Amino acid sequence: MDALKLYDDVASECAKRTTKAYSTSFSLGIRFLAPSLREAIYNIYGFVRYADEIVDTLHGPQQEAMFVRFKEDTYWALDHGMSSNPILHAFAKSFAKYNIDREHVDLFLRSMEWDLDRTAYDREGYDDYIVGSAEVVGLMCLHVFVFGDREAYERLLPNARSLGAAFQKVNFLRDLKDDYEDKGRVYFPGVDMGRFDAEAKAHIEAEIAADFRHAYLGILKLPKESRLCSKKSPPCLRAAFWKSACASPTAAKRRSLWGLTCDTASTFSDSPVMRMCVAWMGLLWALFGALPASAQQDVNLVQWRAWYREAATNQTGSVMVDRMVSDCGTCEGHSLSHGFLAVSNLMVADEVWNPLEKLEIFNAWKPVLESAVAALPEHPDLALLRLGVQNHVPSILNYSHNIQADRLLVERALAQGHWSSDRIHAAFVRDFLTYLKSP
Repeated sequence: MDALKLYDDVASECAKRTTKAYSTSFSLGIRFLAPSLREAIYNIYGFVRYADEIVDTLHGPQQEAMFVRFKEDTYWALDHGMSSNPILHAFAKSFAKYNIDREHVDLFLRSMEWDLDRTAYDREGYDDYIVGSAEVVGLMCLHVFVFGDREAYERLLPNARSLGAAFQKVNFLRDLKDDYEDKGRVYFPGVDMGRFDAEAKAHIEAEIAADFRHAYLGILKLPKESRLCSKKSPPCLRAAFWKSACASPTAAKRRSLWGLTCDTASTFSDSPVMRMCVAWMGLLWALFGALPASAQQDVNLVQWRAWYREAATNQTGSVMVDRMVSDCGTCEGHSLSHGFLAVSNLMVADEVWNPLEKLEIFNAWKPVLESAVAALPEHPDLALLRLGVQNHVPSILNYSHNIQADRLLVERALAQGHWSSDRIHAAFVRDFLTYLKSP
């Protein structure tokens, strides 16, 4: 192997390992990207993570000097296309390959530097900080998502900025208590932490929702390789947004907008850096919800069933995930597609080794499956999917309370000929029901 290529590969592996070490949920989302894009997103994440760690974690008398050195090393790497720091070397490669604007790096480092000594912001400062700490990170990703196409980048830039702003505001709201108590920071302008109440929080949440709605318009215009990953990634942002909602005194008594209690939401993993652009649709889907049942059609249902049978028989959930992601660009707001996608990801949990990763995948995708079933509670295919999951998951997860009802629904549907036009699947369902009755 060429020596320089080996160094490049090792540098990118450092960024990839950094991503996986700091954010399992983000790493899970990256696999929904086209393979050709994944390395660059890992490299961007590694860069912004290291900068963030300097200002948020590495406290002490040398912190400012350390950041200045990191800043100087960053610009040297961008100027020369290489660095002895593997994280910066990896970032410099992707920076050049996708024609990322240098101004994005300038504004990002400026906002990180502000974190060294600023503890409060007026509206202008708040907006400027969000531009640097989040919007430009989204724009770096946008360069990758449009494969360096400048015209496409300019067309989608306003929506990407809205997305970055929304992500950062979610983080601010989620970390409000910790930022104030541990670092003395209050990012939201005009917020008095001694008088922060439900009304102030609702105003912030409305602003976030508006940003996401604007971002959504751009997501629909992304290239397929990027748009699909954005729409189908684990709903970690939905959880982050809900966890922020749990901060109010009355939250424990409320039901979530998405059917989650505060206790349920707390099982989702957090990441102290913005989720950037990979899990875009998690919160968006939660905000907009599924289409009414009357508006849904059985798009590619026979094909989805075939993929499900193959995955269930051969334990190849990851293959089904890739197929569903590739196919579901035509299924926006379709509860059946979300149900099949959720089950394919829940199968992946059975394929991974790490118990914590298994649990995280389960916690991320169980609510998606439940939301799909709630939208179409009498649909036999969704009942069958959930029946298969609940029959298989370990009892410690306490996810078996629908087995009897779902089994009866599936038996009735089989007897009434629901799968009569898909005889292969009807035989599969019949065999599965026989298996459930066996001792």
